[in-house]
Amino acid sequence: MVAAIRPKTERTEAWMSQLAKLGVSGAKIDFFDQRDVTAEKTDDLEDTQQRLIVRDFLSEIAARHRLLVEYHGCAIP
Repeated sequence: MVAAIRPKTERTEAWMSQLAKLGVSGAKIDFFDQRDVTAEKTDDLEDTQQRLIVRDFLSEIAARHRLLVEYHGCAIP
């Protein structure tokens, strides 16, 4: 069984807060094409439940800071 990814809320909040203070409009977040635990690159772009949870987590924090987020390396909707 693959261990669950636990997003680091404080670290993510601090990073996005800093981006907003610098006047940045958004961020392109990558590495969704890697295995969840080992970070080994894979051609599997399937949206696993855990990846969707992480994307929702990042989107919610970005919205609080009024930042646009583009996800790279994930399945095309």
